[in-house]
Order: sequence, then structure tokens, then C-alpha cells
Amino acid sequence: YSSATQIQMDQKRDGATKVSYVYQCGDCNSFSFQPVGIKRTYRNQQKFASGGLTVGEKCEICDGQLQMGGPIWTEAIHDMSWIRDMQRRLRRDKDYYSNLLPSFNQILDLLARLREELMDVPMSVSV
Repeated sequence: YSSATQIQMDQKRDGATKVSYVYQCGDCNSFSFQPVGIKRTYRNQQKFASGGLTVGEKCEICDGQLQMGGPIWTEAIHDMSWIRDMQRRLRRDKDYYSNLLPSFNQILDLLARLREELMDVPMSVSV
């Protein structure tokens, strides 16, 4: 049995596992992430802890000085299985949804763009 308060606390703690501090080198611009929190399973229970210090004081590539920023979101923004499911449903019942939703084609286009999110490349910018 979990109380509503316990569930809310776990959701907040889980959020801390999805954000990180950014450490960027002032010389070569390489960067590393330091998670704010981590989640571990211990005896069939989820335990949350601080991310600990995993980034050193100097850049591993050029030994330059690191600058800290953040925290920023470093996990996936969208649920890809939900997006695929919505695309499948909309295409399967295209006649129904295209009559019901005037913006049907725009919705399909948006879902296609959302699927293009790079899952493992935070801070990616396409110019």
C-alpha cells in the first residue's frame, strides 16, 4: 500500500533523476552531465539519492577549466510509444479523424516531427 503523499514524493524524486548539471570546458567546449539525482532498486524498492560527484574539476579532453550550468532536462521529452500509437490510430481511421479534426494533417505532421527527437543527444541544435 502506498499513500497518495508517498506517490507524489516518489514522482518528485523521479524528476530529479531526469535533470542534470552541465559542465562545459571553456577551452574546447566539450561538456559532461552530472545527474541531480539517481534511482536504484534495493530489495524490490526504489531508492533515491543525490547524483554524487562524477565530473572532475578539469576537462578530461584538454585539461581546461570547467564551467557549471543548469540544471537542464537531459531525458527524453516525448513518449515515443505513445506518439507511434497515435500515428497508427490516426492513419488507421483517417476518414473518421480527417472529418472530425480540421487540423488532421497538421497533427500528423507534428507527430512526425516529434518522432525525430534525438533520444540520446541532449543540447542538440539543428541549424
